[in-house]
Amino acid sequence: MTSGLGTKLSLRLRIFLFFCLMALGGIAIFLAAAFFGFWRLKDPEAMGAFISAGAIASFALTGMVAWIWLLFDENVAKPLSNLAGEIRARVHAEVQSEIDHEAAQYLGDIAPAASEIARDLNKTKTALEEAVKRETDRIAQEKARLAAILRDFPAGVLLCNGDHKIMLYNMKSVTLLERPAALGLDRPLFELLQPEPLLEAIDRLDRAGSSDQAAEVLCTSKSGDRVFTGQLRLLESAIRPGSKTGGYVLILHDVTEDLKTRAEHDDLLRDVVESIRRPAANLQTSLAVLQSPGSFSALQRQQIHAALDEEAQALVSVIDRFVARFDAIETSWWPMSDIAAGDIVAGLKAQLSARGLDIRTDYAPLILHCGGFMLILLLVRLVERLNQEQIGTDLALSIKADDDGAMLDLSWKGEVLSVETLDTWLEEPLGASYDRYTLQDAVEVHRTDVWPERVSGEGAAGGRALLRLPLRATSPDQNVTELAVRPEFYDFDLLGRAGAHTEDDRPLRELTYVVFDTETTGLEPDAGDEIVQIAGVRVVNGRIMSGEVYDTLVNPERSIPASSIRIHGITEAMVVDAPTIDYICGDFHRFCSDAVLVAHNTPFDMAFLRRHGARLGIDFDQPILDTVLLSAIVFGYDVDHTLDAIAERLDIDIPEEGRHTALGDAEATAQVLNKLVPMLEARGIETLEQVISEFDKYRGLINITR
Repeated sequence: MTSGLGTKLSLRLRIFLFFCLMALGGIAIFLAAAFFGFWRLKDPEAMGAFISAGAIASFALTGMVAWIWLLFDENVAKPLSNLAGEIRARVHAEVQSEIDHEAAQYLGDIAPAASEIARDLNKTKTALEEAVKRETDRIAQEKARLAAILRDFPAGVLLCNGDHKIMLYNMKSVTLLERPAALGLDRPLFELLQPEPLLEAIDRLDRAGSSDQAAEVLCTSKSGDRVFTGQLRLLESAIRPGSKTGGYVLILHDVTEDLKTRAEHDDLLRDVVESIRRPAANLQTSLAVLQSPGSFSALQRQQIHAALDEEAQALVSVIDRFVARFDAIETSWWPMSDIAAGDIVAGLKAQLSARGLDIRTDYAPLILHCGGFMLILLLVRLVERLNQEQIGTDLALSIKADDDGAMLDLSWKGEVLSVETLDTWLEEPLGASYDRYTLQDAVEVHRTDVWPERVSGEGAAGGRALLRLPLRATSPDQNVTELAVRPEFYDFDLLGRAGAHTEDDRPLRELTYVVFDTETTGLEPDAGDEIVQIAGVRVVNGRIMSGEVYDTLVNPERSIPASSIRIHGITEAMVVDAPTIDYICGDFHRFCSDAVLVAHNTPFDMAFLRRHGARLGIDFDQPILDTVLLSAIVFGYDVDHTLDAIAERLDIDIPEEGRHTALGDAEATAQVLNKLVPMLEARGIETLEQVISEFDKYRGLINITR
């Protein structure tokens, strides 16, 4: 029991108690000696002298012991405690810097010896890492190939564990799902998709008892606005013994537009039948009247013929209208993508070069919304026909911005192409893999037109003509997706975690964290200060997910003091169009709903979120950790626990441009967390419950370390 108590007390506290015991023991000896002397003397008048001597000696002894303890604590106990933290940082947090000998100058050779041990340990670790790296290079290459394949796979791929948490996704999944911000590792799949069809498919496959079978699924997004088809295949249940399933692979295709096109076909057919029925019936009636026996006056015959003509015109009008609708539906299905104009030009020149042809090109840096290869084949066939008919020379292609998009001009030196000749060419097949499609089909698929013109202005004197083809286009900066490329999109270690632990007793390194920070108008959340920026980064299995980041400015709906602007650089002009906290509070809650929250001096940041959360009915009830307190557990109470001091102690470099920005500080705090976790484990603090129980000893620190 004594040994167990000793492990719970810090070194400095144990030394303090030891000196207290020495002082009490000395006082007891003085009192005992005084009593013995008085007893031997047996003189009542000497009692006062003995009491005075004992008191003076006791106070003197206590003062001397206290002074010696202060010297010992400052020059031995405290440096030893700090040295232990330094050693742990180098053993568990991969800190490379030298141990500070000055702070441990009274410890003799202990600090230099610790430095030698740390250097040798680093050398050993480096050699081991190099050996492991050599052995794992081949595996890393295979993994990189798999990652590249999955990243660009044309269907959405999701790999989930038995608790329906995502442990792999590819970039196509990000573009398919309507809430990409909710897509991330260790996030619930059913925040993105309706669960019922998937659960039914899992149950059906589980009853079949074979991982070789796949179930066809038809499911929808959470809002129901998108419809997906795909396949669901179970992983081997043996991966997670005793559970219903060890996980599953889900492959998704978006069929929303296909179903929409099918519905348009059905509507068209129904409208055709309904619209033709009346004029057809009227025509039939009029013809029956004309064919019936009996004579008609000239006026009657004129009226019947007028009715026939009117119904025939109505029928023609109906047919023309539906032909136009049918053409629009037929051309809407062709897959279009956003392609750089430069890529179209490069593809065209390559195709022409293979045919022994050449063309001058000039293009603006535009993104064209088109069917890339079909457009290239259309241009190739037009160039070929111009060359075959020897209509012109000095061919050139120009792609320029136009009021409604982009204009492709195929020009040449020679006569203008006649409309009749162009129409004949457009009825010819595209060739290659598109023999069943004509050039006109390629034009209609792009919902555009092509026509001949003579170059106006200065070029007309040179006898240049051209074919004009307008296309939809966007400028490069308008076409950039809001979703950054995510470098981390899988973690197979999540597979075995499903259902293994409750939140409190899960190992710290297996928890999912959202490390966040805020920038504010001031330091008094209860006095009207507000958030102006909030950022969070997810940490999964010890990996900082740089592709799963929350970062936004917030309109505080109040002025920002100049003193605060000097710190974080966020002005009122920067936040005037930003969302308010009423939206951000709920949005950030969804981002971190399944994770442990972590911040540096958490009560400050949480005061803002909880104040607005209480007003909006949003409860941030997940576990919360504070890197101030984590640092105090590892390094002790008396050292500096500001973010800069901890980062320096752990060899973490915070870029100057990132300091005092919400995202920069959140990323730095995430690095601090990752280095503190193994140091906590080395002290026997391995679970969330154990960390929280330690926090009570250090809560006074969080009010002074921002």
